Amino acid sequence: AAIVVVLLLCNIMVTGVSDAGIVRLASGLINAAALIIGFSATREHRRIVGLGALLLAGILGSVVVSFADGPDATTALGALANVAVLGTLCVATTMRVATQPTVESHTIYGATAAYLLLGQVFAWIYLMLPGLTDESVLDPSQAGEVPIYYSYVVLTTLGFGDISPAGSLAQRITVVEALFGQLFIAILLSRLVSLYSTAQHEARAAANDAE
Repeated sequence: AAIVVVLLLCNIMVTGVSDAGIVRLASGLINAAALIIGFSATREHRRIVGLGALLLAGILGSVVVSFADGPDATTALGALANVAVLGTLCVATTMRVATQPTVESHTIYGATAAYLLLGQVFAWIYLMLPGLTDESVLDPSQAGEVPIYYSYVVLTTLGFGDISPAGSLAQRITVVEALFGQLFIAILLSRLVSLYSTAQHEARAAANDAE
């Protein structure tokens, strides 16, 4: 999970830095590596056929978007593939964290990875929208680029205002992302605190029994 967090942070730093094909390809490769390691960490690798299909879809989607010239149906299809794959990984990671009996380092890394994945999912959704609707999505336009920066500004409810949702659909998705960002932290944090408190109580009980 720690490696997934590092890869996702690297992807955030690389995506959108330049329009050069090599930069887009690097972003796609980092994304693919995060998917492979992420699914391995969630133990979804036991489902070989399903995992292979998901990974193939995500990698092909990243490649398609990396070499696309702008918003069109092909870019939307590639973005949709990444939404499906990253969304599945986000849910799988969250479920594994939520079902852990104790809070350990890998639990914290898993929770962090799930939160970062949530921002990635919405970023690809914003990229997908121009190929599905005629209305504007973001202002100023982020055409052809995965709007990673905008997505995390919304997810964390920073709201700088330098980029704003222009179309009605984008506005509603922005609200949904902001709500998900707040609820995710509140619910998962409470779960981790509960696990930690339970572990501490059991440790104290064991110590008292030993005495």
